[in-house]
Amino acid sequence: MHCALGKAEITVKMQTVTQAKTLFRTRTTGDQQAWFSKNWPAISARKISMRKKVDRLLKQEGRPEMTTSQLWCLFHDAKRSISYSVAYKALASSTGVQPTPKQKKTVKQLWHRIDPETRMSRLKRLGKLLRAPEGATLSPLVIQHALNDPHYIITNVMMEYAQAALNADISAADLAWIKRLRPRLNLKAKRSEQLRQIEAVLKHEQCPQNITLSKLLRLLWEIDEDVTPSMIMTALKNIKRQSAGDIPTAFFQPLPARENRGARTLPDTMDMDEDFSSAYFLPDPPALPAPEITPGLNHKAPLPPFATLKKRRF
Repeated sequence: MHCALGKAEITVKMQTVTQAKTLFRTRTTGDQQAWFSKNWPAISARKISMRKKVDRLLKQEGRPEMTTSQLWCLFHDAKRSISYSVAYKALASSTGVQPTPKQKKTVKQLWHRIDPETRMSRLKRLGKLLRAPEGATLSPLVIQHALNDPHYIITNVMMEYAQAALNADISAADLAWIKRLRPRLNLKAKRSEQLRQIEAVLKHEQCPQNITLSKLLRLLWEIDEDVTPSMIMTALKNIKRQSAGDIPTAFFQPLPARENRGARTLPDTMDMDEDFSSAYFLPDPPALPAPEITPGLNHKAPLPPFATLKKRRF
């Protein structure tokens, strides 16, 4: 949606698009609306911070069950703006979710059991934990509280990214598309190369039209790639900025026909350890020749070896 608005020359922040999608997908119940309308007017008149107001509201009697998105939508319908993070933290603290010692042990065992010999980000490991059959029986709040330890540090934003990626709408065609691109990607390279390759993925002619940060993050997880959300966000912004200029869109170039390859023919049995990215990406511009130094009055001939060493007497 964000990319479509950018092509239509409509400037909208990614956060605005995310909030609009949350409002569209979330439905509040009549009990929730009645409880909010009854208790909020008196609390909103107090001269305290918004976080304290939300905390006091959630302590009122008769509060129905609700999710973070539903609480956030109740405030939006009342024309009172609060951040999604404030709603999440207030609801988590008021719910009083405290995992049992057995649950803490189970969550930490699952955490260390996920590919122990593979180096990956905490966000990707958290996503695998939430997707595991044992982790699916526990609520995200229980898992986050169980990992509330300096050795893990699972933040609210990290949990939101992981849940959004797992809840992304992924089709079989999307999976087939990203798997076809897998041999061309090397996202373990340096940061600048990572960014260029993600932009190439977003510029691909078969890239889904409804691609989002969460969806691309989930697709990269499916092919065992590990990229930060900030990297994807930067790539999305760059693509939007580039769409206004005359910039080529064919980053992934198909291989020419075998009879037309000429001297650059690839061997039939290519070693997969070789660097074959040049066959798919645009070649780098040729290096400029080194400038020639013409002899002049100020350019003296170099001294022979050891000519500058002082003679020693023995």
